[in-house]
Amino acid sequence: METIRTLSVPGADAPDIQARYMAGWPASGQYPVVLGSEKQASRRMRSIVANLKTYRAEDPVREIIRRAAAIDVEPWFTARYGALGIDPAVEPEPDGEWARDSASPIGPTAHLKPSTSKPLKQAGLALVPTRNPAEVFAHLCWGGWNNCPTAEEHVAVHHYWVGKYGGGVISVTQDVVECEISHPPQDRPAAIALAREQYAYCPDVVDQGTGTLASLAAGLLQSKYWYFWWD
Repeated sequence: METIRTLSVPGADAPDIQARYMAGWPASGQYPVVLGSEKQASRRMRSIVANLKTYRAEDPVREIIRRAAAIDVEPWFTARYGALGIDPAVEPEPDGEWARDSASPIGPTAHLKPSTSKPLKQAGLALVPTRNPAEVFAHLCWGGWNNCPTAEEHVAVHHYWVGKYGGGVISVTQDVVECEISHPPQDRPAAIALAREQYAYCPDVVDQGTGTLASLAAGLLQSKYWYFWWD
């Protein structure tokens, strides 16, 4: 199993430093992901080994990726909707008004203090040895508590989304995932379809965030940043 390299970088400079590593990723195979504060990054790295042991495999990262490949994502979304008591086959158009001003994130936030939105003194940057952004979740062994998908479910869903929208995950903190995509939905039907998938993946984006699928869809329309969190 290849080792994840971690760096401590000034919070104010983290997006630019990450962008430089991202530009070199095709050649290096080291995918840069912000892990939040230096303390959060240290905690995450300490937890990886223990979490991977729960898979009881010679190569647990490969085992997570193998399990992810067996997940059919569209039926998985449907099953998640079933758990929420919604039938997406008969669900009407989302209620709520389409906001003129997008409620979607305007940029990455993992390098900022949540209480002040000012840059962290130091942020943790992980260089993950993978050619596939979706596999970051396997290497970090991230997920599997409360209503948060398991690591293999994250890998499967993000592999599906990367194929449709490009880009990939840019930060994974204690309970937050941020993505930057290159091909966002360009019309309302596509944005609504994506909003339904995101609600199945992370109900809190609506239940504790936008309030309606329509508001979430409006924020996703032509937006290249996605934000998810699980309590």
